[in-house]
Amino acid sequence: MWKISCFVLLATGLTLCHCVDPGFKLRTSQKGLDYINTDGKTILENAVKAISLPDIKHTEGNFTYNVTQMKIEKFTIIESSLTPIPNTGIQIAIKNCESTIKSNWTMNNGTFQVEHKTALNYSEATITMVFNISKNDTGSPLVSVSSCTSNIKKVEVRLNKAMNEMIRKNSSKQNLEFILKVLNAQLCPALTTETMKLISRFTSFLAQHTINEYVESDLRLVNSPVCTANYVDMDMKGTFSAINNSTKYDFAPAVFSLPNANDSMMYVGISESSLNSLSQAYFDDQALRLVFINEEFKNMSGAFIQAPEKIRYVRGRLRANKAPVLTLAPNNMTITFVGIIESVIKEPQKVAELVVAVNVACNITVDQMSITGTNSTLNITGSLTPKSVKLSFQSINKAKYCKYVEFKALLKAFIENKLIQYFNGKMKKGITFSQFPLNMVNPVTYIYEKFIQVNTDVKF
Repeated sequence: MWKISCFVLLATGLTLCHCVDPGFKLRTSQKGLDYINTDGKTILENAVKAISLPDIKHTEGNFTYNVTQMKIEKFTIIESSLTPIPNTGIQIAIKNCESTIKSNWTMNNGTFQVEHKTALNYSEATITMVFNISKNDTGSPLVSVSSCTSNIKKVEVRLNKAMNEMIRKNSSKQNLEFILKVLNAQLCPALTTETMKLISRFTSFLAQHTINEYVESDLRLVNSPVCTANYVDMDMKGTFSAINNSTKYDFAPAVFSLPNANDSMMYVGISESSLNSLSQAYFDDQALRLVFINEEFKNMSGAFIQAPEKIRYVRGRLRANKAPVLTLAPNNMTITFVGIIESVIKEPQKVAELVVAVNVACNITVDQMSITGTNSTLNITGSLTPKSVKLSFQSINKAKYCKYVEFKALLKAFIENKLIQYFNGKMKKGITFSQFPLNMVNPVTYIYEKFIQVNTDVKF
C-alpha cells in the first residue's frame, strides 16, 4: 500500500512539473464565446461561399446524371452556439442552416441527353464540430478536429419539365437520397477547414510581437489551453525583451488565478514578473534616459559654475542605474527607481562638462491606473505620486558644503514637482504598445497581490 501511495505521489508530481506558471493569463467566459460565435458566424458564412465543391455523378442502370460547376450562392447560419467541452476543447453547434447552390445538371438515359442550369437548395441542416486546441513545443497553438457530424434534412432541386420527366421514367427515390449522402459527406470537411482558419485567426496573437521601437513581447503558450464548462483559459509566457542589447531576466511569476465569472467577455491577468520584465527590457535598450532643459534647474546649478555665461548651456540628464522595480499589492502599485541625475554644461561643438552628479532613489506610487485597447494599440494611463525621494552626492567639495545642502533641497523639490509633473503628462497621454489584437470595451482594471486583472468586453 505504501508503494502504491508513493507511486501516485510521484506520478502527480511529474504531471504538475509539466505546468509552467504563466506571466499572462487570458480567460474567455461563455459571454465571450457567445460574442465570438456571433462575430464569427458572418466570417464563416462568407468563407463557406468561397468553397469549391466537387462534381456529383450518379448512375442508376442506363440512367446517369452529373452535377457540375457547383457554386455556393448563399449559406446562412440561422442558429449556432460556441461552448467549451471540459477537458476536450470547443464545440461549435450549428443547429439550423440553409444554402443555395447554383449548378449545372446533365442527364442521359442512353437515348437522350438533357442539360439544365438550376439551383440546389438544402435546409434544416445541423452540424456539430468539436475542436481540440493544444500547443506545440514552440508554444504555438495547434487546432485539430476531434469530431464532426452533419445532417441535412431537406434538399430541393428545381429542374425543368424535360428533366423531371426523365427522372420520373428512369430514376427511383434514391436520387435525392444519394445527393443528401454526398452533400453530408462534403459538408463536414468544408466547414471544419474554414472553422479551423477562424479559430487560428482568434489565436494568432499567441506569438512573439514587436510592440514598439524598443521592446518585443512573447505571448506564446506555456501550457495547453484548459476548457471547463464555463470558460477557456490560455496561459502565456508574458515576457518582454529589448530588441537590442537584451539581457537574461530571472522570470519567475507568482501563481495567480482569475475569477470564475461571466460579467465580462474576457479576464486578463498580468503578473508582477511580466511588468518587471518590461521594465528590464526598456532598461536594456537604454530607453530609460532623459535629457531636459529647464530654467529652474539651470539656476540651481549656477552655484557650482564659476563662469556665469556658461549657465545658459546647462542641461539635466536623468538615467536609471538599473531597471525600475514594480511591486503590486492590493489596490497599490509602487515603482522603485534608482538612478543618477546630472547637471552638465553642453556648449556647441564641445564635449559635455559635468557640473554635479547626484544619486537618486525614489519610491513612486501609481494612481488611477487604467488599461485600454483600441485600434490594435494597448494604452496604459495613470498618475504618479512620489512617496520618498532620497539623494546623495557622488562627491562633495567640503569648501562648498553649504551649496551642496542648498542644491540637494532644491533638487528634491524639483524632482517631486517639475520632473514628476513632466512624467505625469506622459502618463496622462499613456504608454502605448502596438499590434494588440483586441479592442477593449468598458475595461476595468484591478490591482491585486502580485498581479493586475483587467475585466473587459471586446470587439474584434
